[in-house]
Amino acid sequence: MMDVSKFDECPEHFGKAGCAVEFWQHLERLGYPSDCGQNDCDQCIPPNSKSEQKNELHQLWFVETYSNGKQRRQDVIRELLDGNGVKPGHDEDPVILTVFNYGFAHLFLNWVCGLHRNELVHLKRNSLIVAVDPEAKELAIKSGFKMALDLNDVADIDKLGITPHAAKAFGAGSFKGIVAFQMMILSDLIEMGHDTVMMDIDVVFSNDPLQYIRNELNPLIDVWTQIGPRWDSAGPANTGFVVMRSNCKTKLFMAEIMEHIVIILAHNDQKAFNFFLHWKPF
Repeated sequence: MMDVSKFDECPEHFGKAGCAVEFWQHLERLGYPSDCGQNDCDQCIPPNSKSEQKNELHQLWFVETYSNGKQRRQDVIRELLDGNGVKPGHDEDPVILTVFNYGFAHLFLNWVCGLHRNELVHLKRNSLIVAVDPEAKELAIKSGFKMALDLNDVADIDKLGITPHAAKAFGAGSFKGIVAFQMMILSDLIEMGHDTVMMDIDVVFSNDPLQYIRNELNPLIDVWTQIGPRWDSAGPANTGFVVMRSNCKTKLFMAEIMEHIVIILAHNDQKAFNFFLHWKPF
């Protein structure tokens, strides 16, 4: 296997992409005020946006939840992974990440039934199940998953407005908060050195994705996604199934998405993912 470890760590001179690098041209499309230019772009995005609502979302989600809670989240994740013998590094199989609340227990069980039907039960070893509520965590454990994380242990779910109830429509209810957390945990895993498969809870496996990743995917490619055949701001990458290598570029990529997590909350995770995927620094 090709040695790709030299791409894992970012060189010291590789700084963070600045606001002025084209970002200012897309402010209106991303839901930010559009009367800022290249030289004062920072004054139109959180935490300096003219929208107090977006500034408050930035404070709650990026500062309080993502940044201040990072050490606690990663400690809990590391304990779960280490306890199940799942180690970081490209020679190890990726972590399979999915998030759900009890309102979508039927979709979770549909995926689990598919694992059993297609003789893929061994994939449970590498699966990190992020549960929004204690009932979802209990269901995951009863279904044979040893790595089940209750978000209540690492964040103030009530303050974030996330509930165990199923959304009544796509994008409604707790949907955006749940996918924001899914991206947050993906960012944690990438930062911790784990290649990761992120999947929505409505996915079903007919074959072993880890075997395919191990044997078929070029190790020099940073990100593979399910394709959404659309060319607007939500395409062409579909975030329902994403394979991401942990390296310098993907660590910076996910850190940038997290800094602008308000885009996920204002729109959705797929628009944020595709915007930065197309952004010149990446």
